Amino acid sequence: GVNRWGLDALTKRIEKDLERGVKSFLLFGDTTTKDETGSSGLTEKGLIPRTLRTLRERVGKSALLFTDVCL
Repeated sequence: GVNRWGLDALTKRIEKDLERGVKSFLLFGDTTTKDETGSSGLTEKGLIPRTLRTLRERVGKSALLFTDVCL
């Protein structure tokens, strides 16, 4: 399914899913900020870069994370 999660709720959900054996996750950015170059994926303060950093800090390499670049 498709859900919109805040960073804290998403992190908790992924941690629970990892406990249940789910290892792969596909993350989509905020489409309201997309542009022709995908700049929101490159900026340090962008939604996806922040999310990836937080998830790596919390779950390490136990999750396989995929992202959409919102072009």
